[in-house]
Amino acid sequence: MNFLKLISMQGWIWSVCRADTDMFYSCAWDRYVKQWRIVDGHLNALCDVQMNSAVLCIINDGTTAVCSTFGRRVVVMDARNSLQKITDMLYHRSAVFDLVQMPGSNYLYSCGEDRRLACVDKRMWEVVTDLELEAYSQTMSLRQGQLLCGTNDGKMLSINPNDLTVISEVFVGKGGLRQVKLNTGSQMCITKDRLFKVFTPGLSPSLFAESEMFDAEPSRFDYYDDDLAIACGDGSIFFYAA
Repeated sequence: MNFLKLISMQGWIWSVCRADTDMFYSCAWDRYVKQWRIVDGHLNALCDVQMNSAVLCIINDGTTAVCSTFGRRVVVMDARNSLQKITDMLYHRSAVFDLVQMPGSNYLYSCGEDRRLACVDKRMWEVVTDLELEAYSQTMSLRQGQLLCGTNDGKMLSINPNDLTVISEVFVGKGGLRQVKLNTGSQMCITKDRLFKVFTPGLSPSLFAESEMFDAEPSRFDYYDDDLAIACGDGSIFFYAA
């Protein structure tokens, strides 16, 4: 397997998302959203657009790319037309940490430092439902009629995405949650007190597995086809297989 490394952004890269088999997007502290394509083993920069503040999250549905910023904005861009801006919304009073949506859905969810969780109808780009949390969430995961939120006070909240009512909550760690992820048979998270935890699915989740404490704080993880990768703040990456 060949690997390619290049200086793609002038600052911390906050988010990367895949568009299709050979195209993806990145966003960073340098305020840029960039569109990339992999061609014959080479990485080509297709276009970019600069926001007014650091870009914290980027998602796409094939037609539009949507990003959130440190400056409270949610910006919609045309993914098929060089990331031309379609609209620029102000749903939050502070930094917007995360965005999630389901493929083919008309709804998008955002969470911010203002403790607001918002459900946005993409046909009008207007908030149709919102929820004020007790502590802000910087991570969400959406799957099969369930929205999972990890909060800064260490709770993992299971939320009905239709009306944003809290169905259940479980206390995970006093340091707060860095990332949560819904899977078919589990709910996973990493905590700011340097632990990775797996919970059972359903409305009454219980702890199924827990890592030993990492030497450095886990910053991000991904789980696919029974393989788990956890990246830490000191540059180390841990791989686990079923």
